[in-house]
Amino acid sequence: MAAIGAPDSASPDAAPESRLQGFWIRTSDHERLKAAWWATQTVPTLGALISEIECAEAHRLEQDFNDGQPFPPAPRGARGRKAGDDADYRMHSYYIPTTPHRRLLAAWWWTRQESGGYASVSALMAERIPARAEELEREFNAGNPFPPAPKSARGVDPAAARRQSEKLSAQWQRAREVRDADAASAE
Repeated sequence: MAAIGAPDSASPDAAPESRLQGFWIRTSDHERLKAAWWATQTVPTLGALISEIECAEAHRLEQDFNDGQPFPPAPRGARGRKAGDDADYRMHSYYIPTTPHRRLLAAWWWTRQESGGYASVSALMAERIPARAEELEREFNAGNPFPPAPKSARGVDPAAARRQSEKLSAQWQRAREVRDADAASAE
């Protein structure tokens, strides 16, 4: 298949930005991936692991269906069907970079009608999340499931922590300047 369109905002070079993104997946698959992430800590956050899965799948779809090139962006509001209807499926949200997610959304949109295509990005992720958990189990735990991660398990993204620190430092600096200016005008 010839490459479809120009990369535009789905380009991996777009400015970094993150947001919460939800997927309809099995709770057991979410817990399995979280346990694998917690035990291996191959990336700083569970969201970073989800982002790696998105990047790998977008790359695979681009290779298979678009001559290795990023697809043009999916239309605004592009949606598919929920991944599943059984009681174990629910929305799980992850704080992830928007650029890889948009890239995956574009790849899904342009390949959803292909043989083996997915009804939704959630359906795609519902398949890829347990597969990645299984890969981590094979690589780090002789193929055995990891013990469950603690309910409170959270990672810290170093870049996000740095941005937060810089923002708080700037706020405190502005507050000191206002306080000093107020004190100087009162004299």
